[in-house]
Amino acid sequence: MYKVLYRKWRPKTFDEVIGQEYVVDVLRKHVLLGSVPHALMFCGARGTGKTSCAKIFAKAINCLNSKNGNPCLECEMCRGIESSSVLDVSEIDAASNNGVENIRSIIGEVNLAPSSAKYRVYIIDEFHMLSSGAFNAFLRTLEEPPKNVVFILATTEYHKIPRTIVSRCQKFDFHRISSELIKKRLKFVSEKENFLLDDKIIDLISRSSEGSVRDALSMLDQCANFAGDVDESLVCDLLGISDFFQVEGIFENIFSDDLKGALLILRKLHEKGINMVYLCDTMMSFFHDLFCYKSSGILFDSCNFSKDFISKISSSFSLDVFLKCFDILKDTYIKMQKVPNKVYEIEEALLRISSLMKNKNVRDDVKTISYVDKEKLNKVVVERKTLSDDDLSCGLKRLESWGEIVKRISKISSSLSSMLSSTNAYVSDDSLMIDTNSLVFGMIKKSCESIRQIVFDVTNKNYKICKLDKKNSDLKNNLKDSKNKDINSLIEKASSEGIQMTIN
Repeated sequence: MYKVLYRKWRPKTFDEVIGQEYVVDVLRKHVLLGSVPHALMFCGARGTGKTSCAKIFAKAINCLNSKNGNPCLECEMCRGIESSSVLDVSEIDAASNNGVENIRSIIGEVNLAPSSAKYRVYIIDEFHMLSSGAFNAFLRTLEEPPKNVVFILATTEYHKIPRTIVSRCQKFDFHRISSELIKKRLKFVSEKENFLLDDKIIDLISRSSEGSVRDALSMLDQCANFAGDVDESLVCDLLGISDFFQVEGIFENIFSDDLKGALLILRKLHEKGINMVYLCDTMMSFFHDLFCYKSSGILFDSCNFSKDFISKISSSFSLDVFLKCFDILKDTYIKMQKVPNKVYEIEEALLRISSLMKNKNVRDDVKTISYVDKEKLNKVVVERKTLSDDDLSCGLKRLESWGEIVKRISKISSSLSSMLSSTNAYVSDDSLMIDTNSLVFGMIKKSCESIRQIVFDVTNKNYKICKLDKKNSDLKNNLKDSKNKDINSLIEKASSEGIQMTIN
């Protein structure tokens, strides 16, 4: 019978485990020194080697001829554990055996001496799936275990396990495997299995595995039947990861000001049945990778997009643009949970991103401020502006779109929007002055960054938000005086030309 690759190439000794050097070193020392702990907890993402290391450790501590802390794989005990014929080593799936009665059956066995092995070993996979009653029943045995009994508890969700259990175990964290190490492993297995796969395909599989060697080998297994006749697009469709390349295509069109092309790609993905919520999440990861690369120059292993494309786009736009695009998609992701036609929400998001991109030159002039400087940002950008009569009489214009801005502010704070509904706002150069009292302006300061974004969305301009301080006279009187000055000037000019004017 055919054996799938992830089972066939599962590590059998500590030397074959990749990417978990710290874990392997400590386990090997336990074997060499004979200081075997009664309870070990292996925590980490799927496919990172937790169960494999548990089996290797079970073989190593029972091996008759261990070599440098590794099981020899040749003695009767190693072969028996490998074939699951040694009854002293048990592997239990807590997902399907999670009740109190299952734990009680284990408790009934542990007091019996091992039949053939040195240690009786219980490997409990998905340990977090036990019921609360099962955890309580297991606690006493874990606290005072019988001699020569070892529990190895593997979990992908460490936070669900009671602290009372965790405190009685030696904890080992299994990290996600880097793309480079997975790529080396895939090449090694491909050579051994005589698979003829292009390096680009192996690279694609390693990046799509999300740090899981098991997932990577499963993907390789899936592609192996197409060896020699497979290209990148076929592999993408086969593995269901075509959206990575399609997302690049969507945003390449948007960055090139071709919104129609981007929407056509989106519609094709929708027709193919691609999950729109998952697609939105992929789009968010694209902008996450962009602003990480823009701010640090580092492209993480988790990035599934082309480094050349990320580098090209990051040099063309400001960090602020990428953060705004990410926020647009984040809001879209939340909205999609509540609507039936999810593709409409993504189309709207692309329209908003396209509009933002068209104003990239304006955005590039904005000084980017880090998250740590948010408090500083409010102090710098939101300021009190005192205006003289001259300021009010010239260069000051009423902001006609203020009503629309106030309406959108209701999404941030309905009470603030209500207070601003009866106010006016004026613009002069790069300042937006709000004619309101100090109490309301204090509320504006607290939501400064969000309000500035709303103003930008409506006006396509970046304004400093200021409080209008009418120190010398009322705004209306100043504007009225300004109009009177203009009329008097016109009358004087007409008189000098010999024209008589009467103002009714």
